[in-house]
Amino acid sequence: MDSGVIFYIIAAVAENNVIGLDGKLPWRLKTDLQRFKDLTLDKTVIMGRRTYESLDSNSRPLPRRRNIVVTSRSDYQAPGAVIVHSWEEAIAAGKKAGLPVFVAGGAQIFQLALPLTKIIHLTRVHFAPQGNVYFPKIDWSEWKQSFSEYHLYSPENEHNFSFELWRRRNEQDQ
Repeated sequence: MDSGVIFYIIAAVAENNVIGLDGKLPWRLKTDLQRFKDLTLDKTVIMGRRTYESLDSNSRPLPRRRNIVVTSRSDYQAPGAVIVHSWEEAIAAGKKAGLPVFVAGGAQIFQLALPLTKIIHLTRVHFAPQGNVYFPKIDWSEWKQSFSEYHLYSPENEHNFSFELWRRRNEQDQ
């Protein structure tokens, strides 16, 4: 299915595929949060309701981004965000924006976005925390890593981590 929209997944994932614990990130990586901001400014960001509510913005839209929130709750309101009730509506809202679309989670939204995604901006957190939300299983043979940058623990980043860029392989890459 070609949606006409360029989809990117942007995620921080632990070595055991954990992406969340009880509605929060199980780590503190200031450098990763800055990278998220830098990559998504002036773009569209699609996220599920729980991801939206977990933002450190007190459930306000991320500034200078078109926020699309996917929820099954028919009465859900998030002033300043576009509320949709299905993945298909999220695609249509992303297409209408005419901007690259960053998919920021959670697990169900990542799973729905994978078939449309061409690029994954992954922060690989080098530890295995407890968690109850997991990044979907990916067949990495369908992807080619084009960038990796290792970062050491620091006072602002409580774990070692790597920024990775993955591009979907096409026929000539196989």
